[in-house]
Amino acid sequence: MAGKIVGGWSLNPIIRWQTGEPISIVSARGTLNRAGRSPKNTVNSTLAVSDLQGKTGLFRDAQGRIIMFDPSLIGSDGRANTQIFSNPASGTLGTLQLAPVSGPGRFDFDLGLIKRTGITERVNFEFRFEAFNILNHTNFDIGQVQNINNNTFGRVTATFAPRILQFAGKINF
Repeated sequence: MAGKIVGGWSLNPIIRWQTGEPISIVSARGTLNRAGRSPKNTVNSTLAVSDLQGKTGLFRDAQGRIIMFDPSLIGSDGRANTQIFSNPASGTLGTLQLAPVSGPGRFDFDLGLIKRTGITERVNFEFRFEAFNILNHTNFDIGQVQNINNNTFGRVTATFAPRILQFAGKINF
């Protein structure tokens, strides 16, 4: 009886820790090659890429909302600061490269606990407990493209991978 209680356990942890996705800062205006590539039309910026990377992270704006960029990069109307970012002139591309910065990283700790108990020689009962993001760590989603003309520029508008717990039981034969 003690063997049925103590034996048959299996613990299955999975840890996912990764850097953020590359983010492009775009104007989404068709200044060049209008039809197919307008959404990825880059912008002009007075900042060097290294300066922009130094102003990228998780910040809070004056209203307490979570934003991806230093508040100095965002204007009072929620769009990009026009002293730092501007739309390219007609027939030109922006000076800022695609994907110059990375978004917020991701951390998930998933855990599975399984208990198998033999009923007969060929039949066993399996109880499973699985937890996804068991620590309930908040993972922010900013998307892959930030439009300087949108009034949600740099704002974190969603999260993903909430904690999920599930239990299951089954008979194997």
